[in-house]
Amino acid sequence: MGDQRSTASRLAGDRSHPDGLETTLLLACARNRLDLETIQQIKTIVEEGEVDWTLVVRSAIANGLTPLLAWNLARSCSDSLPVELAGALSGWLAQNRARNLALAHEVLTIVDLLETHDIPAIPIKGPVLAKTLFGDLALRQSGDLDFLVPEPRVSSALDVLGSLGYQLRQSLGSGQDAAYRRY
Repeated sequence: MGDQRSTASRLAGDRSHPDGLETTLLLACARNRLDLETIQQIKTIVEEGEVDWTLVVRSAIANGLTPLLAWNLARSCSDSLPVELAGALSGWLAQNRARNLALAHEVLTIVDLLETHDIPAIPIKGPVLAKTLFGDLALRQSGDLDFLVPEPRVSSALDVLGSLGYQLRQSLGSGQDAAYRRY
């Protein structure tokens, strides 16, 4: 029937991996819903393991998992975390929530403005995905806003976004601009 243990459980036993404990902890925290087994696994690692917190946090940042790490450590074992780490993660989560709330407001502003110009737009990823997938704006990092716009309306949508002060990250020649607006 095969091994039914979780990936995190299998990695926990893999001491050949130089950062096995830290990877296991990060994988266990990389989800929005924890079952009792995973909560216990997190508690055990934090309370009994020699966790390299610098490695865990760096890996979380590099993989966009800091919100879930912060959230799940706070829910599972906040009393067992180093005080400085608990405070830093709590502050980071609050800042991420505030940033995503501002981005969510901007999504609504953009959609409303596009609508006034008869440009249909569907926001995707970013705060919309955070709320839909995780139920909490704080649990996903967002760096920008993404919208789906019908191909014939892309050029008009770019003009509207330009009126709000949005600019392309790099300047394009006229031929490049035409191709960008077409695709």
